[in-house]
Amino acid sequence: MKLISALYAVALRLVDAVVFLNPSDVEEFLSYGISDPRKSLLSPGDGVDIQYFKRVKIRHFGQGSQTNPIRILMVSRFIRDKGVNEYLEAAYMLKQKFNDSVIFSLAGFEDHGNPWPADIARIRNYAADGVIEFLGYCDEVRDLLEQTDIYMLPSYR
Repeated sequence: MKLISALYAVALRLVDAVVFLNPSDVEEFLSYGISDPRKSLLSPGDGVDIQYFKRVKIRHFGQGSQTNPIRILMVSRFIRDKGVNEYLEAAYMLKQKFNDSVIFSLAGFEDHGNPWPADIARIRNYAADGVIEFLGYCDEVRDLLEQTDIYMLPSYR
């Protein structure tokens, strides 16, 4: 951690500003002395259009069944840092236990520029074996979200 902090501190001395999306990141960088408080800016967030993404009725209040399975969705870039491999492992374990009363879906895309890609062959194999429903890239996720009971948030944080 000391080496990474030192590298960040050196690199960030050369910039005019550091923009953070999460308050906890600002606090961490400031507490380690990595970022200058005068250069540290917190973005108010990307925002969600609540008119476009309307609240929907909860689909489940308990166990799923083969005729009405619990649907779990992860929408992410397919990289290790987003937890895709852990999602696949969880899907594998839970499908063994609950079989067709749970459906795991994975939507997103390969990030070819990222040095830590998820194992795409593994994703395709899990889809072929019925462990996950591989949706690939989706322009429109609103309908997917409306049909989902549990959303897996793509992050280690």
